[in-house]
Amino acid sequence: MAVGFGVEIILVNYVVFTIKDHNSPEFWLWMLIVVGAHFLIFTFSHGPLAGMLGLVCIINAAIGLRFEDINYRRTYARRIWIAGDLSC
Repeated sequence: MAVGFGVEIILVNYVVFTIKDHNSPEFWLWMLIVVGAHFLIFTFSHGPLAGMLGLVCIINAAIGLRFEDINYRRTYARRIWIAGDLSC
């Protein structure tokens, strides 16, 4: 479990210092990839559901980063983190 937290701390710092615009969709989608990696590592301590959650987070963020034509209002990351809409 400590490895998961350590990797997350390193990756969050990398994203924060690499992407300067912290309000951009790219920043939050990369943060979602970091969270997904964190959950993938937790597969070993929390079981396969944690790994599945990590994989889904990474796929969701990768789709948002790859296909820039997608309306960000339709993605989980946009509603929760960028717009601040917690009503999902």
